[in-house]
Amino acid sequence: MSTITAPEPHRPGPTDDPYYYGYRDVTTQQPDGSWTFERFPLTLEDCLHPQMGDMIVEISLHDQIRDYLADVFRARLASDEHALVLSNTGVVWDDPVLRHHAPDVGVIFGIKQRLPNWDTFDVAAEGTRPTLMIEVVSPRRRNNDVVKKFAQYHQAKVPLYVIIDRVGDEWRLAGYRYTPSKYIPLKLDKSGRLWLEPVGLWLGLKGKGVALYDETGAEIGDYTTLTRERDAALAHAAAETARAQAEVARARVEAERAQAETARRIAAEERIQKLEEKLKQSGIPPA
Repeated sequence: MSTITAPEPHRPGPTDDPYYYGYRDVTTQQPDGSWTFERFPLTLEDCLHPQMGDMIVEISLHDQIRDYLADVFRARLASDEHALVLSNTGVVWDDPVLRHHAPDVGVIFGIKQRLPNWDTFDVAAEGTRPTLMIEVVSPRRRNNDVVKKFAQYHQAKVPLYVIIDRVGDEWRLAGYRYTPSKYIPLKLDKSGRLWLEPVGLWLGLKGKGVALYDETGAEIGDYTTLTRERDAALAHAAAETARAQAEVARARVEAERAQAETARRIAAEERIQKLEEKLKQSGIPPA
């Protein structure tokens, strides 16, 4: 994975663009010590088994969905030090026939140690394999996800494979459970959601994208949504605090005013009493 090699010879894609699937930059040291640089177009097969440094262009929505799923899964499994969530990271299998893959999202349990950085996950070395793999289909490379990876992930014995598919403007969600003979399709619930048992969450389509839901059915927002909600909640709390402080200040003023009125009344009553005593002493009857 760390060595960048030239891809297979380019086979024309659906368009005349030689870089339709992306490209790979390769530098080679010459006998005289100098370096040469060459850019190679990627093939569909190269995209199935990408190398570090490959430039495979994705639309921003693809990245948003992938990052959203990975971030929520990481938060969900943060307390499990033997759980790992990978995104677009190489996975090397323990099957010598299978070449590596780089799933959009992979969830792995039983790892030896959660490292701060992974460039490749080696199934044989770690002694465990991904439990859940999710691919967000790119229309240009749809065959890789729904045909080739479907077969190869089954060969790799991945227990749960989820495909967030897209055909034109139509979005589809499909999940498959591993059996030795084949993948068995999983049923969606009445809301069209799929239960992801390894992470304890529901996955469903939402507009042009997806959403995750907890056990109660409450939607889990992405980072932007959660930040916006947090900021709104903080602003609301600040406003409520300001209103409460203003009420306290007004009550204090009223109390001080009432105390002043009481003090004036008491002073007036004392003055009247003194005057009445004075009149009484002088023999003048009070009015």
